[in-house]
Amino acid sequence: MCCVFGFIGLLLKSPAYFIGLGLLTSVGAFTKRSFYDYLYAFIARFFISSGPMPEHGNARRFGCAIGSLIYICSGIGFAVQNWYLAFLPATLIITLAFIAAVTQWCFASAIYNFIFKKNEKCCGQ
Repeated sequence: MCCVFGFIGLLLKSPAYFIGLGLLTSVGAFTKRSFYDYLYAFIARFFISSGPMPEHGNARRFGCAIGSLIYICSGIGFAVQNWYLAFLPATLIITLAFIAAVTQWCFASAIYNFIFKKNEKCCGQ
């Protein structure tokens, strides 16, 4: 969903949308669930027959923090009409979120594990 909402933001080119998306993405940095998990829990879970989302581990929270900052940077880029600051960060996070969704390999988790010398997965401890 991070990838999909980011792609919608590129189509809209709206500073408010990206800043709002960044703030909503930051929910995952400060809690054990992300904004996207809450959307799933309250909307999609009734249409898709699957269990609850696992709680966030520190690596995934770190990833949400990075994603939120990148989306906010893109929003600022659109606000000041700096197309490099607007499109490059958004394209980067959309690409990385797509890779994570398809391969289950998360760039931010890899950075977290490298920095903190851990071997933590995206979800759980």
